[in-house]
Amino acid sequence: MDEKEKKLQELRTIQATQKGLMGLNGKLGCIVRFLGDPIVAQTSFLYQNFLADPYDLPGDDQEVPYMDMGTNEEPVGGEWREDRNYDITPVNITKLGYHYDGLSSGMHFEVWYKGEENELTAYYKGYLVYSEVAGDLRAYVPLEEWEQWVEKLSTRAKTKQRQQLITDKQTNTKAATAMKQDWLERMAAKWGFK
Repeated sequence: MDEKEKKLQELRTIQATQKGLMGLNGKLGCIVRFLGDPIVAQTSFLYQNFLADPYDLPGDDQEVPYMDMGTNEEPVGGEWREDRNYDITPVNITKLGYHYDGLSSGMHFEVWYKGEENELTAYYKGYLVYSEVAGDLRAYVPLEEWEQWVEKLSTRAKTKQRQQLITDKQTNTKAATAMKQDWLERMAAKWGFK
């Protein structure tokens, strides 16, 4: 990066900071977290074996019938399932980031946050207008067209953020009260006081 580009990057970083765009706690980060949808990855832990089964004989693809004990019903109980192909595959869900798409709201504006790279990007009419990677501004095109959308959306996102904080606080208070009550009941049962 030459000296002129570096000075321009510093100038744009100052502008973006003054407008409150920088970081996940900035306006763009608030929009993508509270108005956008999470990007998740689902992986399963399957055992895969690519070797041929030595006990799989040709013509052995018929289902083995259950032993008949005088009734024509299959066994029932804790070990038997209604569905013979019952398979539980453990799934690991990982949150990769967030995505906000404004097309459903009538604006050609989208914001992406990729958590692993710590990358925050914004596109307006398909063009990159903002890019930040780990706090380092990579691209910023200050245009009033898309920045006015950011202002409107950030007020909605801040409202949702405040509501989420209130809900989280109430949930935490209820959990703390329940834990306190549980502890008091255990102490009363164990040591005999009220």
